[in-house]
Amino acid sequence: MKNLYFKKTVRMLLISFLTTGAAFAGNYCNGYEQGYKSGFQKAVGVPGYDVVVPLCSPQPISEFEQQERDYKNGYDQGYKEGQKKGKEELK
Repeated sequence: MKNLYFKKTVRMLLISFLTTGAAFAGNYCNGYEQGYKSGFQKAVGVPGYDVVVPLCSPQPISEFEQQERDYKNGYDQGYKEGQKKGKEELK
């Protein structure tokens, strides 16, 4: 009986952890996507160039109330990586 209770508790904690992490990663990944596109387009010199964005890089550990900063951090990281990839494409 204790084993069943333990399994249910662990399962609920795991589900809660995974869904919370996905919600907080959303702002970072949205910023990353926009930054990657902007950086790539700037590097190749073609505004509006459609680019395939890779999965966002891992988000740095941050406080929960940093949604705007998470977006900015994601944008900055994506911009750097997109610009680097765009320069590689031109070679």
